[in-house]
Amino acid sequence: MDRIELSSSNDKWRDGMGRRLGIATAIVAAALGTTVVADTLSEFKSSLTGFYCVGDEIGVEAFLFGEISGELRVFVPASGLDIAVEETSSGFRIVFAEGVAFLTENDDGWLFHASTERGPIQATCQHLGEVPASIADSIVTTFEEFSTSEIESIELRLNEALNDREQVQSQLKNSLEKIKSFELERDATTKALKLTISDQEATIAEARQVASRMKLILDEIDESETLAGNALLKSIRSKLLVLAMELDPSIEVPIEFIGYQPVASQLSMCWNVGSLSTDALRTTVKLEVEMYSNTMPRPGTVHMIGSSGSNESATLQAFEAARRAIIRCGVGGFDLPEDQYERWEKLIVTFGPEGVFVE
Repeated sequence: MDRIELSSSNDKWRDGMGRRLGIATAIVAAALGTTVVADTLSEFKSSLTGFYCVGDEIGVEAFLFGEISGELRVFVPASGLDIAVEETSSGFRIVFAEGVAFLTENDDGWLFHASTERGPIQATCQHLGEVPASIADSIVTTFEEFSTSEIESIELRLNEALNDREQVQSQLKNSLEKIKSFELERDATTKALKLTISDQEATIAEARQVASRMKLILDEIDESETLAGNALLKSIRSKLLVLAMELDPSIEVPIEFIGYQPVASQLSMCWNVGSLSTDALRTTVKLEVEMYSNTMPRPGTVHMIGSSGSNESATLQAFEAARRAIIRCGVGGFDLPEDQYERWEKLIVTFGPEGVFVE
């Protein structure tokens, strides 16, 4: 550091008494605005000490310090009260982050001196005397007058509030009556809700009975012949099984059915048919795809194993839309049970007018 700054703005202190008053006013106001000043005003005023110094290296610098919680602290320049001051036999020792400076009194007056990287800095100083304490008295008087005015205003508002006491009590009484009315309505609502819950429980019991009957019917379907070559029937059976399980979670549903239906739903969301021709929309294509164990498809393995369309161009359009749906949806993986990879290592997906079906 090249020099020690005791004030951030030299141009504030251009004439003697104005400079003194400016320093004292700013410092005393700041000190009285804190909550950690000396216990009594007299003790605080007696601790205030101010100087302004003139030197070739520092120009005109001014500072003031006083006692806070039993310790001397610098108030000016504005330092956050983190610069400590210690009394010595010949004056004061100022301790700050960059180093140490001294204010010493001799026969010719006060002298400021400090060591820097460039060398010693010296300045002659003048003590502000009783100026800070006298200005502290005027500031306190202003604060007291302000406080008296505030107290009178508060008393006036308090009287107005007391005069409105009966009105407040009346409003409170009305509020209590509304609360009682609300409690009655709440009780009636609670009773109605209990009846609704009872009805819901009965409905759930009936739904479980329906689910059980659905499961029995589905179990009677000849899967080996009736479903083997019909993707639509397989999809319907899968949806009914999922519905039965939702109605009654205790029903055991084969994993191959509850696992593939979510995949079909995912693919339906990714299947963009907006650009397909009328013939392509009427075309059904069946694709096979190999899967990674992380439920993502292998893009290079997607190929068509069957189709039913009016012409080759429509079939190609339908195939490309279906292939893009598989790749696009597969980026985040499909909703498949990862612990049963052997069941879905290869998937067969049918896209057509009836929707998307997975087997």
